Amino acid sequence: MRRVLGNRGLSELSAAALFALFLVLLQTGCNSGSYNPPPDTTPPSAPTGLTATAASSTQINLAWTASTDNVGVTGYKVERCSGASCSSFAQIATPTTTTFNDTSLTASTSYSYRVRAIDAASNLSIFSSTATASTQAAAPIFVSIFPKRGGITVSQTLPLSATVNNDVGGVGVTWTATGGALTGQTSSSATFSSPAAGSFTITAKSNADTTKSASVTIGVTDLIGVTTYHNNLSRDGTNPKEFALTTSNVNTASFGRLFSCPVDGEVYAQPLWVPNLSIGGGNHNVTFVATENDSVYAFDADASPCVQYWQKSFLSAGVTAIPFGDTGTDDINKKIGITGTPVIDVVTKTLYVVAKTKEGSGNYHQRLHALSLTDGSEKFGGPADITAAITVPGTGDVGDGSTCSASSGNVPFCPLKEGQRAGLALVGGNVYVAWASHGDNQPYHGWIMRFNASNVPQAPAVFSDSPNGRESGIWMAGGAPAFDSTDGAKSG
Repeated sequence: MRRVLGNRGLSELSAAALFALFLVLLQTGCNSGSYNPPPDTTPPSAPTGLTATAASSTQINLAWTASTDNVGVTGYKVERCSGASCSSFAQIATPTTTTFNDTSLTASTSYSYRVRAIDAASNLSIFSSTATASTQAAAPIFVSIFPKRGGITVSQTLPLSATVNNDVGGVGVTWTATGGALTGQTSSSATFSSPAAGSFTITAKSNADTTKSASVTIGVTDLIGVTTYHNNLSRDGTNPKEFALTTSNVNTASFGRLFSCPVDGEVYAQPLWVPNLSIGGGNHNVTFVATENDSVYAFDADASPCVQYWQKSFLSAGVTAIPFGDTGTDDINKKIGITGTPVIDVVTKTLYVVAKTKEGSGNYHQRLHALSLTDGSEKFGGPADITAAITVPGTGDVGDGSTCSASSGNVPFCPLKEGQRAGLALVGGNVYVAWASHGDNQPYHGWIMRFNASNVPQAPAVFSDSPNGRESGIWMAGGAPAFDSTDGAKSG
C-alpha cells in the first residue's frame, strides 16, 4: 500500500475516497469534546440587606439587594419560620424580583425570613442574613347595622344592611331574627317582614369574630295611621299598636331625629301619618304637615334625605296669611294661617284642614278644605268659606264694627277674631271645627260647626256657646273635641 501511494500520490485518489476520509476526520473531531464549554458550577452571591417590615396585622413586606452571578441570577427562594426564636424554615415563595409581600399572616405574631439566589444551572447561593418582624395587632372588629331602629306595617318589608369594620377576610355577617321572616340574605344585607304585629329583634353577627354583633328592634304595626289629634276620638293619646318605640329605646343613646324637611312657616298643628299610601310611583308611609303660612305638605315618612311628594299653598297674588298684628295680639307672633290640627279620612284618602287668609285690605276668610292625600287637590266641592254670614240668634257681643257686624238679633262669626286652635274631628261622615279667640281680644264666642265630609260647601250646622254673652271660647289647648260612639261631643 505504501508503494502504491508513494507511486500514485493523493491526487490519484478518487473523489469518493476523499469524501469518506473527510467524514472520518469530522467524526473523530466531534467525538473528542474539544468544542463543548465547561459546566457552570459557580453559585450566585448571597442576597444582602434583607429587611422585613410589618405592613398590617396580616402582611409583612420583604426587600433585599440583588445577588450577582458569573452567568446570571434567575430568581430567589424565600423561606420563613414563625414564632420567637424559631429555627424551622420552610420555603414559601420563588420571586424573580428583589421584593416579596407575605400575606394572610396571623396578627401579633413574629416571623423570620431568609433568602437565597438561584441561577440557570440551579446553583444556589448561601442564605442571606435573617430578618424578623412581627405583624401588627389586629384592629377590633365592629359591626354596625342600618337602620338603627325602625317601624313598618304588617304589609311592608324593611331592607337591612350590615357593615363589619376590620373584616380582613370580608366574610361579613350571619343574620337572625326573633320572629317574622328574613329573605334575600347575603353577608351584608337582608330584608325583614312580618305578617303579625309586634316587636322583633334582628341581629347581624360577625363571621370573623362571633362575639361581635349588632341588633335592631323593629316594631311592626297594623295601625291604620295617625289620622287625628291624639290618635282617637276619646283623645286619651294612647296607641296600643305602637311597637317600635319603647321605654328601653327612647333615650339619648338610641332615639333622636333621623332627618328633617324644610317648610315655609311655623308648625302649630300636630303632624299626621298614613302608611302604605299609593303615591310617588309606589306605596309609601307619608307624613302630613300644616304651617302658619297656609301650606300643607306631604313628606315621605322614612326617606333620608327628605322626599316631598307635594305642597298645597292657599296663598296667591293678593292673598296672604294674616299678620298677627291684625288680631291685636301676639299669641301667634309671626303670621296666622293653619293652627288647628287637620283630620284625615283614610277610606276616602282625604285631609280636612282650616286655613285663615287675608285677601286685599281688611278682607279676612277662614275656609275648610278637603284635600286629596295623593296630590293635594281639592275634593268634595271644597273649600267651604266660613264668613260673617254664618250667625246664631242672640244678643251677645255682636261684632267689631269693621270686619264683621251683627244683624238685628243675631251674633255673627268673625273670621279675623275667631282663633281656630282646636284640632278638627271626623265623626259619622261629618267634620267638626271649633273656635275661640286670639289673646282674649273682643269680640269672640265659642263656636262648633259641623260640615258634611262628602259635600263640604253644604251649609254647616252651627253652635255658639255664648250667643247672649261673650268670652266662652272653645280652646282645647290645641286638642280636638272628644266624641262618643253616638256622634255627640263629650266636651268642647
